[in-house]
Amino acid sequence: MLEVKPDRSTVSEWHSSKHLDSQKHIICPLENRGAWGGANDISAPDDSIFLISFRVLDTAAIVDRATGDFKWPWGQGRSPTNTIPPF
Repeated sequence: MLEVKPDRSTVSEWHSSKHLDSQKHIICPLENRGAWGGANDISAPDDSIFLISFRVLDTAAIVDRATGDFKWPWGQGRSPTNTIPPF
């Protein structure tokens, strides 16, 4: 993810490959291996987090902008009743 201002200066940069684990975030064997780690949607509700979803990983997450770490991942093996977002 690369966030830029209208003047083309970089606000923030985040690389999914640095924060995903290939052993934990597994894609379906029928999917193209090159699709691993590719996000299909992202939203920035404020300056402290962003929301991101990965279709082929069956995962959605809240990411801490300061650290780049997942604050709240939801997907494979998790249900909405046993995981509550931090806000």
